[in-house]
Amino acid sequence: MKKMLCVFLLAAVAGLFARELKKDNYAKKGTCSWQAPSYWAGKLSLKDVDGKKCLYLESGVRNKNEFFGRALATNVRGVSYYPGMKIRIKLTAKGTGEFSSGILVYSFSSGVPQYNVGGKVQLTGEFKDYEFTCTLKEQHRMVLPYLEIRPQGGNLTVSSFHMESLESKNSLKAENTILIVESGKKVPAITF
Repeated sequence: MKKMLCVFLLAAVAGLFARELKKDNYAKKGTCSWQAPSYWAGKLSLKDVDGKKCLYLESGVRNKNEFFGRALATNVRGVSYYPGMKIRIKLTAKGTGEFSSGILVYSFSSGVPQYNVGGKVQLTGEFKDYEFTCTLKEQHRMVLPYLEIRPQGGNLTVSSFHMESLESKNSLKAENTILIVESGKKVPAITF
């Protein structure tokens, strides 16, 4: 029983540190599970830029007066999203207009998603590296990354996208992350 408890404890502690959640390679996987639902504005496609496949998002119009383009990716399964967790989004992009990225969060208490905006930048015609960080305020059942471009005529070209969870300031870390105990022997204390 003690051996099994140690294994579960170590697995839980290991899950608190940086973990890659999403990394896209558009050349191999098409739009890599990104989608632009019809109830949002904009058009999502692949674009060849200097021999490399890139994700391309154009702004569109909704309700005759809203001009934007928005796309989201599918949920990453097997991840626990807890309060204080930080999600970092890194991408390489170019385009025209104002670009924002962040996460849509779905709590356990509501089916209506909330936007957690990581940041907004004005795009240029040259590829640049961007990094945004979002902090979760409560536990969530689902987290979806999103990309958004504004205003009318705006476009976004993404050559790489990477999302990862970061270690929380309040997380625990075992001094010795591997503990092997022979059957019948006493389990030593675990030091954090």
